Amino acid sequence: MWQSLRCRRFFIAILFVSALSLPSNSFAIHAIIKDGEAVPRSYGEVRLGMSLETFLATTAAKEESPVIGQFADEHRYEMAPLSSSSEILSIVCDFYRGKLFRIELNYRPIKTGDAIIQAKVDEWTSRFGEPRVNNFPEVLLVFWDDGATRMILQSDESEGLIIHSVTYLDDDLFHLISRERVQRETAGQSSYGRR
Repeated sequence: MWQSLRCRRFFIAILFVSALSLPSNSFAIHAIIKDGEAVPRSYGEVRLGMSLETFLATTAAKEESPVIGQFADEHRYEMAPLSSSSEILSIVCDFYRGKLFRIELNYRPIKTGDAIIQAKVDEWTSRFGEPRVNNFPEVLLVFWDDGATRMILQSDESEGLIIHSVTYLDDDLFHLISRERVQRETAGQSSYGRR
């Protein structure tokens, strides 16, 4: 079950990249909200923008095999939770050209109806401002973006459980990767990223 949900989550991330090639007012995922404190850029020793070399020198992480849809020049590493008592199951870190652009914290499943998700939304709304919300069948996406960092809370309902994660994206690196991907996939014919 966990692996199939991870695949579905990866393809939803691909949807984000595709959405970014459309005009920004077409999708709320592109909005920037600056009415709260800055969105966090790190988890423990791991910080967005850090080099792969520093990451490997300071963490115990294992590189994952490439998957369909993965960006060119992208490397994915999985770390163990920082604490054995943590509610986090795994930490996934994505690097592009040797720079960390994405940190994903995968939490232990909770029962459908548990108030944890809403409690997180309420807490982070009070800290970072009003979020944007996108709903897909059985998937909820809530995100905050301060212009430098995007934080996405994703929850998937399946078999009476809620699988959820929090993802931190470096805006500049993510947009660079998105532009390069769209240009590559359209043989340079897309106007996305051009001024």
